Amino acid sequence: MDERKAPSPELEPNAASAFLAQIFSAEADGRSEDAVFDSIFDQVDSWMLDGRMHLCDAVFEELLSTYFSRCVEKPALSIGFLTISGPVRDSLPHRQTFLERFRRAMIESRGDAETQDLLQGL
Repeated sequence: MDERKAPSPELEPNAASAFLAQIFSAEADGRSEDAVFDSIFDQVDSWMLDGRMHLCDAVFEELLSTYFSRCVEKPALSIGFLTISGPVRDSLPHRQTFLERFRRAMIESRGDAETQDLLQGL
Protein backbone atom coordinates (compact mmCIF):
# COMPACT_ATOMS: atom_id res chain seq x y z
CA MET A 1 0.00 0.00 0.00
CA ASP A 2 1.38 3.39 -1.01
CA GLU A 3 1.15 5.77 1.92
CA ARG A 4 2.27 9.14 0.64
CA LYS A 5 2.30 12.01 3.06
CA ALA A 6 1.20 15.32 1.61
CA PRO A 7 3.57 18.22 2.19
CA SER A 8 2.40 20.97 4.45
CA PRO A 9 0.44 23.67 2.57
CA GLU A 10 2.78 26.27 4.06
CA LEU A 11 5.67 24.75 2.10
CA GLU A 12 4.01 25.26 -1.27
CA PRO A 13 2.04 28.51 -1.08
CA ASN A 14 2.52 29.46 -4.72
CA ALA A 15 2.35 26.06 -6.41
CA ALA A 16 -1.17 26.53 -7.82
CA SER A 17 -0.43 30.09 -8.96
CA ALA A 18 2.80 29.06 -10.64
CA PHE A 19 1.10 26.11 -12.32
CA LEU A 20 -1.73 28.28 -13.68
CA ALA A 21 0.73 30.91 -14.91
CA GLN A 22 2.50 28.17 -16.89
CA ILE A 23 -0.77 26.79 -18.27
CA PHE A 24 -2.12 30.16 -19.41
CA SER A 25 1.27 31.19 -20.78
CA ALA A 26 1.52 27.97 -22.80
CA GLU A 27 -2.01 28.50 -24.10
CA ALA A 28 -1.27 32.12 -25.04
CA ASP A 29 1.97 31.08 -26.76
CA GLY A 30 0.02 28.79 -29.06
CA ARG A 31 0.93 25.45 -27.51
CA SER A 32 -1.49 22.81 -28.77
CA GLU A 33 -4.69 22.35 -26.80
CA ASP A 34 -3.87 18.65 -26.37
CA ALA A 35 -0.48 19.46 -24.85
CA VAL A 36 -2.01 22.01 -22.46
CA PHE A 37 -4.71 19.50 -21.46
CA ASP A 38 -2.03 16.86 -20.85
CA SER A 39 -0.22 19.27 -18.52
CA ILE A 40 -3.44 20.04 -16.64
CA PHE A 41 -4.40 16.41 -16.27
CA ASP A 42 -0.89 15.28 -15.27
CA GLN A 43 -0.43 17.93 -12.59
CA VAL A 44 -3.90 17.84 -11.07
CA ASP A 45 -3.95 14.03 -11.11
CA SER A 46 -0.58 14.00 -9.35
CA TRP A 47 -1.85 16.36 -6.65
CA MET A 48 -4.98 14.27 -6.17
CA LEU A 49 -3.00 11.03 -5.89
CA ASP A 50 -0.68 12.68 -3.36
CA GLY A 51 -3.65 13.88 -1.29
CA ARG A 52 -2.80 17.53 -1.95
CA MET A 53 -6.41 18.61 -2.32
CA HIS A 54 -5.56 22.06 -1.01
CA LEU A 55 -3.60 22.67 -4.24
CA CYS A 56 -6.44 21.41 -6.41
CA ASP A 57 -8.78 23.74 -4.55
CA ALA A 58 -6.28 26.61 -4.80
CA VAL A 59 -6.41 26.23 -8.60
CA PHE A 60 -10.12 27.07 -8.57
CA GLU A 61 -9.61 29.93 -6.12
CA GLU A 62 -6.96 31.37 -8.46
CA LEU A 63 -9.12 30.80 -11.54
CA LEU A 64 -11.83 32.86 -9.85
CA SER A 65 -9.59 35.69 -8.71
CA THR A 66 -7.06 36.01 -11.54
CA TYR A 67 -8.12 34.19 -14.70
CA PHE A 68 -11.91 34.27 -14.70
CA SER A 69 -12.44 36.44 -17.78
CA ARG A 70 -10.03 34.23 -19.77
CA CYS A 71 -11.91 31.16 -18.53
CA VAL A 72 -15.13 32.50 -20.02
CA GLU A 73 -13.50 33.66 -23.27
CA LYS A 74 -11.85 30.27 -23.81
CA PRO A 75 -13.81 27.75 -21.77
CA ALA A 76 -11.95 24.61 -22.86
CA LEU A 77 -9.28 24.95 -20.16
CA SER A 78 -11.91 25.46 -17.46
CA ILE A 79 -13.76 22.39 -18.64
CA GLY A 80 -10.49 20.48 -18.41
CA PHE A 81 -9.96 21.56 -14.80
CA LEU A 82 -13.56 20.74 -13.92
CA THR A 83 -13.38 17.34 -15.61
CA ILE A 84 -10.17 16.12 -13.96
CA SER A 85 -11.31 17.29 -10.54
CA GLY A 86 -14.77 15.75 -10.77
CA PRO A 87 -13.96 12.66 -8.71
CA VAL A 88 -12.90 14.81 -5.73
CA ARG A 89 -15.43 17.64 -6.14
CA ASP A 90 -16.72 17.22 -2.58
CA SER A 91 -13.22 18.01 -1.26
CA LEU A 92 -12.90 21.24 -3.27
CA PRO A 93 -15.13 24.06 -1.99
CA HIS A 94 -13.75 26.60 -4.48
CA ARG A 95 -14.56 24.24 -7.36
CA GLN A 96 -18.29 24.53 -6.70
CA THR A 97 -18.06 28.31 -6.38
CA PHE A 98 -16.11 28.44 -9.65
CA LEU A 99 -18.57 26.15 -11.44
CA GLU A 100 -21.59 28.19 -10.36
CA ARG A 101 -20.03 31.49 -11.41
CA PHE A 102 -18.65 29.99 -14.61
CA ARG A 103 -22.08 28.54 -15.50
CA ARG A 104 -23.75 31.96 -15.04
CA ALA A 105 -21.11 33.73 -17.13
CA MET A 106 -21.32 31.10 -19.87
CA ILE A 107 -25.12 31.40 -20.03
CA GLU A 108 -24.73 35.16 -20.47
CA SER A 109 -22.13 34.80 -23.23
CA ARG A 110 -23.24 31.61 -25.03
CA GLY A 111 -26.82 30.95 -24.01
CA ASP A 112 -28.44 28.30 -21.91
CA ALA A 113 -28.51 25.43 -24.43
CA GLU A 114 -24.82 25.62 -25.37
CA THR A 115 -23.82 26.04 -21.72
CA GLN A 116 -25.83 22.99 -20.70
CA ASP A 117 -24.12 20.96 -23.44
CA LEU A 118 -20.65 22.14 -22.43
CA LEU A 119 -21.07 21.67 -18.70
CA GLN A 120 -23.18 18.52 -18.64
CA GLY A 121 -21.98 16.17 -15.92
CA LEU A 122 -19.57 18.60 -14.34
